[in-house]
Amino acid sequence: MKKSFGYTLIELVIVITILLILGFIVVPKFVGHSESVLDRDAKILMSYLTYAQELSMTRDESYGLCFNTSAKTFSVNRNDCSASNIIKSPENRGEDLIVQLDSSISLSPSGTTSVFFSKKGAPDPDGLTITLTYNSVSKTIKVEPKTGFAYE
Repeated sequence: MKKSFGYTLIELVIVITILLILGFIVVPKFVGHSESVLDRDAKILMSYLTYAQELSMTRDESYGLCFNTSAKTFSVNRNDCSASNIIKSPENRGEDLIVQLDSSISLSPSGTTSVFFSKKGAPDPDGLTITLTYNSVSKTIKVEPKTGFAYE
């Protein structure tokens, strides 16, 4: 019998399949990093907008978010943006609820540094647009007038 040199078709198919699987797992982690940071911080911001609105409606007083664009933070406050009115974190009861965004994110609420919700859930100011930017990619979060519904 002759000795054959080379690979069989089955061996080639197995190697190509393994490389494709690895490619589908590894490549998106590097390519989509900027989008994942931006998506994560946008979801965090939207969840706290909803949280402040729910607090306002269930506790019968005004709650909202106060933005510090230079520090890239926002806090959840009761009634106004004074430091004494920052609510306590539900996760860490002793700490103020101040959320730090990724250091590479720029935050720009349009025309205001805060948004508060009435007892009925209506935002003040009446409608708001917040833009998060990371490496020239932007996400815009809008807060609807009257309803306070937050969405991208």
